[in-house]
Order: sequence, then C-alpha cells, then structure tokens
Amino acid sequence: MYSPLVTALVIVAFGPAAAPSLMPPAPEINAPGRYRRIGERASDLSSLQKKARPRRLGHLIKFSTDVNRAVDFYTRVLGMRLTDRAGDIIAFVRGCAGGDHHIMAFAKSTHTGLHHVSFEVGDVDEIEIGAQTLMRAGYKDGWGLGRHLGGSNYFHYIRDPWDSLAEYFWDIDIIPEDDADWKPMDIGIEQISAVWATTPPPPEFPMNFEPV
Repeated sequence: MYSPLVTALVIVAFGPAAAPSLMPPAPEINAPGRYRRIGERASDLSSLQKKARPRRLGHLIKFSTDVNRAVDFYTRVLGMRLTDRAGDIIAFVRGCAGGDHHIMAFAKSTHTGLHHVSFEVGDVDEIEIGAQTLMRAGYKDGWGLGRHLGGSNYFHYIRDPWDSLAEYFWDIDIIPEDDADWKPMDIGIEQISAVWATTPPPPEFPMNFEPV
C-alpha cells in the first residue's frame, strides 16, 4: 500500500495541469560551442547557502508482476507511448504529446508496489545538496550520484520512511510531440540503469519492500 504522502503527490503531479512555475530558470551551462556564462562565477560565496528546491514531481516507477501487460494497458488503453525498455525487467513510458522521456515506468517484481518518486531540481548541485541534507538528517542513502542511460538524467536516490525511494533528478531527455524519429531502445538492465555512478547500485536498490 502506498503511503498517504505518496498518494497525494501522485494525484497532484498527474492530475489537472498546475500553474506555471514561479521559480527562476536554471543557470546557463558552459559547454564546447555553447559558452553562455562569460566573466561570471558559476559558484560564489552565495552558493554556500544554496538549497535543493524541487520544482515538480517528474515521474514515478511502479513494481509490476507483468511489465509487458502493464505497457500494453498504458499504451493501448491510456494512449501513452513506450520510450525505452530492458526486456521484461523495466519499461519507460511517456505522455502522448511528447515531453519528458518518462513520466512512469514499470519494474518487474513478485508483487505490486512503489519503487520511487522523482523530483526535478535546478542543477546537479541541488541534487547533491538535497541528498546530503537528507542523509545528515538520518535518512539512508539509496544510490548516487550518477547519470542514467534511460532518460539521460543525473540522479541521487534516498530511502524514504516507507522503504521506497525518493530521487532528485536534473537534465532529463525531452521528446518532441512529433516523435516519429524516436526509436525505443531495448537493452540490458545493467546498460540502461546508468552511464556512470559513484558507486554500484546496492543489492536492495531493485527490491520491493511493500507487503504482498
């Protein structure tokens, strides 16, 4: 059974469209051929006061006894679209009008449950500031820092009080509404999980702790 908090968050995230965010845009990123921040420090003394400020609930991953059947229902009946998958172990789906790489995913398990909910923050600094703040408060590290291959987002997971996970993420793939050229990957679970991570995923990361 999902916690009341998680249930409320899911309703808010996937219910009627929320008002546009009033938060400032994320800072520009310098990259080869795309230099935007010239003559300015990316981090200064004010950065020491920076906090993680989740902007939205981006997605959730549910456990399912039959990933293929879940994908069939959510795509054929509800109109969502398959983005990427790792056989019958995990599958990512998105909305029919484009947008984030996934707003839901289904992970194989012996019974249903919640794997994690994921909150978008402004940059990789906020991912780690948020994760480290929670760990200092006594919450258990889940996995991270790293970067997923499925979705390309940077991540850090923290174990929540109900033994599911909360993820801070940033920089997820965006798929256009006209997505005729998007080709879903079907690759191994080890490949799709991460391009890199500071540590391997712990053994309990894929486990379903919800009661049968």
